[in-house]
Amino acid sequence: MQKTPLIVLGLILILLIWFGVTLKSDKVQEHSARIYIMNESGEVSGFSGDGFKQEIPNVIIDENGYGVDILFPQGTYRYFFRGIQNGVYDVYLKGFSGLGIPIKLNEVHEYIFAEDKSPDENWVTILIDKEGDGANEYAVTSTSTINGKEFKKQQKK
Repeated sequence: MQKTPLIVLGLILILLIWFGVTLKSDKVQEHSARIYIMNESGEVSGFSGDGFKQEIPNVIIDENGYGVDILFPQGTYRYFFRGIQNGVYDVYLKGFSGLGIPIKLNEVHEYIFAEDKSPDENWVTILIDKEGDGANEYAVTSTSTINGKEFKKQQKK
């Protein structure tokens, strides 16, 4: 029996099981936001307003708060960026790309994804809490990508 096909099959299985959601802030010189996630039970992993938390099982967090991976995801999650200074961040999440998204100190952006989505419809909503107090002042919608200019334009409506 050849071991090579079994090894390849094993690697594929590991990649399928290790389905991760990766959030990133890729501006190396300017990390303007930190990431945290919340599960259905209200448990948090990442850098929320209360500092670093690691409450959700099977979650790996970048030590600086710029990336989160969920191993063996179960249920639904809420995805947040909290501004640690004025600037921009990039996000890659569940097939969505946000590039140069502006954020201010203490501002919170929550990403909500539609379950039934088509390429022509808005399938991500970004709720913006300007003061980080839990009250959302704006909502921005997008299809699979948005840039900072489009993001700002929707906030002015």
